[in-house]
Amino acid sequence: MSDKELKENLQDEERVENSDTTETTKDTGESAKEVETEDTETSQEDKAPQESDNDTDSDDSKEDEKPTDSDESHESEKEPEITVPNTPEQKVEYARKIVESADSEVYECLSTVKKDIEELEEYEKESIQPIIKESKKILEQLGIDNEDIGELPSVNADISAVENADKLYVNDLSSGKGGAFFWGLIGGLVTLAGWYAFAAKEAGMPMIPNSFDMATVEKASSKLSEVIGLGTNAQVGLAVAIASAILVFIIIYSIKVSLQSAKNEEIAKELEEKATQYKSEKEQCKLNLENIDSHLKDLRDLSLKYEVLLDEKNAALRRAIRIERVSSFDDLHENSKKEVEHLMTLIREIERLIEAPVVENGALSQHSANLLRDTKTLLQKHIDNIYA
Repeated sequence: MSDKELKENLQDEERVENSDTTETTKDTGESAKEVETEDTETSQEDKAPQESDNDTDSDDSKEDEKPTDSDESHESEKEPEITVPNTPEQKVEYARKIVESADSEVYECLSTVKKDIEELEEYEKESIQPIIKESKKILEQLGIDNEDIGELPSVNADISAVENADKLYVNDLSSGKGGAFFWGLIGGLVTLAGWYAFAAKEAGMPMIPNSFDMATVEKASSKLSEVIGLGTNAQVGLAVAIASAILVFIIIYSIKVSLQSAKNEEIAKELEEKATQYKSEKEQCKLNLENIDSHLKDLRDLSLKYEVLLDEKNAALRRAIRIERVSSFDDLHENSKKEVEHLMTLIREIERLIEAPVVENGALSQHSANLLRDTKTLLQKHIDNIYA
């Protein structure tokens, strides 16, 4: 076999191998494409329900993220931030608010106490007093001395000490600019006068000229300019005098305003301390008024019960007078005599309680408080005897 034939055989074998490799590659690519297609279809089918689930979850999450009414109300109920006073003006305003708040609370308590006093006095006048007058008439019919039974006194609750208590007035701070301007102006004018006196002395002019005109000013200004080494120039001398006067004005003005500012710091601090102390005093005053008001309410409740008991005793004695047909205490039945003694005891108890001073030095009287407690005990004994 020749070399040429051998080369041709080798080339034919290579062609066969290349064709087989190409076909294998094509088959592999097609199978891979089929697998990818199937995977893609499967993933799309799986993805569809997942997307629907995600949509549902996202909707739920959006609903969860929506602010509820309770959250909004909670946010709305948040207290505003309290600004800490730093500047003197803020401290003074803070002190003013403290004082106004304290006075407002005390005034409200005072109004309530006044109203309760008026209502109690009106009740005693319209209800208790007529019953006691009826009791006196019945006792007179029985010939019993009742001179010690007078008209029921008014409620002894004097709260003028609380009403007339000293108040703290918080005034605005002074900026000090008005006074600073005045003294700065004085300083500037004195500076101008000093420059004129100096220039007049150097120029041989009278210190107090007969006529103060522009010629005099120009002459003094020229001399001033010459003395300070700027040549003989009236405008320069006048400018130096005015500039120095303005500088003195600014210095004095700044110093006075600064001093006033430091003074305002001390005043504001003192006012803040006084306002805090004032608030503490007014809180105690408010507590005292609340105790007085509670005492008046107890007094009203006790008077209502005494009214019922007195009315019952009056009715019992009227019945005794009519049924027993007597005109003197000695002729009464023993039970009726006990009713008379009981009636007079009730009158003395209610009178003693009403006439006792309720307020002492702007606070509830301890004597009145003790008397109310004791009278409650006595009244309860009366009630217990009725149901015994």
